[in-house]
Amino acid sequence: MSGLGRVVRSGMARRRTQTLVITLAALLAVTASVLAGALLMASRAPFDKAFGRQHGAQLTAQFDARLVTPARLAASARSSGVTGSSGPFPTATAAPDHSGALSVVGRADPGGAVDRVTLTEGRWARRTGEIVLAADSDAPPVRLGQTLGFPGLPGDP
Repeated sequence: MSGLGRVVRSGMARRRTQTLVITLAALLAVTASVLAGALLMASRAPFDKAFGRQHGAQLTAQFDARLVTPARLAASARSSGVTGSSGPFPTATAAPDHSGALSVVGRADPGGAVDRVTLTEGRWARRTGEIVLAADSDAPPVRLGQTLGFPGLPGDP
């Protein structure tokens, strides 16, 4: 046995409490590091994966239809650096009778090159008077099939 080994053993024998505390601290640090690495590998960027599956938009823009023509909007999809586009979709802000304002977007279907919508319940709107609501909407929960009234709009839809 080397001289260094004897010195270390004699120091550990004299300072048992300090040796135990340092050993436990080292074991906890290693355990935390291994756990952190395992969690990092298990998560594997879930937001990025979900964003990719939805073909989420990197940029959204609203335009005033009185100032921009449909031809100019369509031309923006061919601008330098644009890899995909969707829309334009007409938008309006409306306040249902039971909650705050909702931004309503007129889309023909849930698909598209960018920003695909996943339906979690029900089906896509097919007739006049139907609406699809976002699951993460700020509005109070609405049951499937529930009637929403918009008293502030012409015709009280």
